[in-house]
Amino acid sequence: MNEPVGQPFQKDPPPAEQPGSAAPQPGVDLREVGRGLLGWLYNHNPFYVLSAALFFWGLFRSFDTTAESIETLGLMIGLAGYTVVLAVTAYLVIRFGKVWDDGRSLLVLILVMLLGLSVSFDSAFRYSVFAGVASSLGGLGFAVLVSEALLRGLGLRLPGWFRMPYYLILAMFFLYPAVLGLMQTEAEDPRVPWVLFAFPWVAGLVFLTLLPAIRRGPRYVGAGGGPWQWPWYPWVAYVVLGLGVIPRSYYLCVSMHQAGGTAAIFAPYFLVPFLLALDVLLLEIGLVGRVAAILRAALAAPIGLVVLALLGCPDQKVPLRFLQSLIETSGATPLFWTLVLAVGFYLWAVVRGVPGAVDGLTGALGAFCLVGPGTAGLESPAAFQGLPLLVAGLIQGAVALRHRSSGRSLLSVCCLAGGAAWGLVPDWLAARPGLLASHVALPVVLLVGAVFSDPFARLLRWLGAVMLFAMAVAAQADHASGFHDLPQPILGAYPAMCIAIALLYGHLLGSRLYLASAASTAIAWVAVGGSRTYPSLRHAVAGLDYLALAIVSFLLALAISLLKAGPLRERLKRWKESRRPGPAPPPDAPPPDNQRPGPLDGP
Repeated sequence: MNEPVGQPFQKDPPPAEQPGSAAPQPGVDLREVGRGLLGWLYNHNPFYVLSAALFFWGLFRSFDTTAESIETLGLMIGLAGYTVVLAVTAYLVIRFGKVWDDGRSLLVLILVMLLGLSVSFDSAFRYSVFAGVASSLGGLGFAVLVSEALLRGLGLRLPGWFRMPYYLILAMFFLYPAVLGLMQTEAEDPRVPWVLFAFPWVAGLVFLTLLPAIRRGPRYVGAGGGPWQWPWYPWVAYVVLGLGVIPRSYYLCVSMHQAGGTAAIFAPYFLVPFLLALDVLLLEIGLVGRVAAILRAALAAPIGLVVLALLGCPDQKVPLRFLQSLIETSGATPLFWTLVLAVGFYLWAVVRGVPGAVDGLTGALGAFCLVGPGTAGLESPAAFQGLPLLVAGLIQGAVALRHRSSGRSLLSVCCLAGGAAWGLVPDWLAARPGLLASHVALPVVLLVGAVFSDPFARLLRWLGAVMLFAMAVAAQADHASGFHDLPQPILGAYPAMCIAIALLYGHLLGSRLYLASAASTAIAWVAVGGSRTYPSLRHAVAGLDYLALAIVSFLLALAISLLKAGPLRERLKRWKESRRPGPAPPPDAPPPDNQRPGPLDGP
């Protein structure tokens, strides 16, 4: 089977059908399935990954890193030796075989092995700080030597603004445990938990050094990656390194803290600053590449970070004790600080001119209405604060004035009215947020609907008419929530006020919809009032039922007579014809008499 290197298996052409031969029977052709599986294995060659995984697991099974220092040394030598084997194989496969697909898998595996090598040095600090520091420095030198040998030997171009962050990230992986090891000269150093907590922050700052390379765009690397084009080269390497930060943050807390085991202080909120730094990089990539999907994903990512902060920490003494210490030292919970970071991210996005960043900033500020420094989760919301709503309303108002947007105007006025009303309303109304929200929203809807005339504003006018009718009917209900706390004179005149507002608004805008709303409210008011007084009147007037039916019959008869009346029908017909648009005049037709220039008019 002499297949060309790097080419997929080719299927044999189907045999030509002979005259009179039987049609093929449906079923599973095992030979075709086998050839497809072999072709997939040939093209993707997963055996490098399988070999590395088996070797890695075999080493950890063979050496007990908790027993003697010689066991840890054997593990490190094994990992370093296998990394060298992978590096030599990658050089031969790419340089002489020109099999770039397999070479890509080998380079990714080499990077993973280097990260695994940095993790293996943690156990060396259990026996000797000097041995641990020497191992970390030696491991970093080994990683730099392997990386440079491959880059130079394969002719891969990695410019300075990419190369510097790469080696800074490797230095962080290898040297951060050394810093922790030097601090563990005492049995219980209170600084160690804080240094462990700071690892994702340091990782985020180191990854932000990629910003200058991102802003230089794809041309900065050019064709220096061989057949690997942007963004696969060199971003695959940084994706692998970024993914390695997440388990490394946890394992540092396990291996370098005195508590150890399952009682590590690690919690999901540790990762928030690092993931936010990655989100900044993602935002810049979307801006440079002008990819709207990437920008939308970057703006939505802080929502996931807030969810991560809400997860809290395991129900164990060590992480809970550190969480309490973090809250006491910083003055706020991780959820509160995550929202602060989200506001900073959206401010940066606004400065960078990202579409939709203002809406994200408004949402983050609005969340502070219910999230305070002591809010740990959904079960402990803070007392409502109106100031964040006022700030959000001012931001949306500035955007609405610039773009003449009715939707943003509605949001702005709602935020401003809600933030201002919350501190001015009486306590009994503040305790009924539904009643307060409806009375704040109604004037806002009417105001925005009157100022603008776009489709959204017309929808708001329809909504305002419905709200007036619904609130008037709710005020007359027997068990209306909150309405019966109003003073009795106001409650009795409430439907009349709704009718007056509808008539005035409909007159100013020339809208018959509000006239219909006023009429419907009046009918409902009379009906509800009549239903309450009618039973008592029946005891006083024995024939009231017959009298009421007589009045209803009389009104129906009068309505029918008016419809039959000639003048009324003619007037209705003329009104309909005036509403119907007439045919357009031809282009060369003379203007009507009332539009022709008179003898005193100018040319």
